[in-house]
Amino acid sequence: MINGLSAAVIFALIAGYRPPMPMWTISIVLVMAGAAQAVQFSAYNTVAYADIPPNRMSAATSLYSTMQQIMLSSGICIAAGTLTVLNALSGQSEPTLNDFSIALLVTGGISLLATPIAGTMRPSAGADMSGNRS
Repeated sequence: MINGLSAAVIFALIAGYRPPMPMWTISIVLVMAGAAQAVQFSAYNTVAYADIPPNRMSAATSLYSTMQQIMLSSGICIAAGTLTVLNALSGQSEPTLNDFSIALLVTGGISLLATPIAGTMRPSAGADMSGNRS
């Protein structure tokens, strides 16, 4: 859950980047973003199949892989849709840096919704995988 919060903060840091800032600052933020995404994918990939019976694993793998791709594509669509709406509202021919910042904040805000949802998981979720089932 902490990583989910950090991912949203990192989206905000990327949204706040401006050209006069040194290149090393955005480089550090992008490395942190990559690390946070890697941890997030590892965490979700670990618990995604935790309580699935072996006879349902094939169907679960197909469903999870499909849903993961749909969610990644949805994030891109939401960001692009945000840019389109902001562009239409401003009447400009091209999106501005502020438009991209807002699109990143919207996408980060939506990804933040996963944190409280993950908090609803049972504390014993995945216990079979860790060997801690009582």
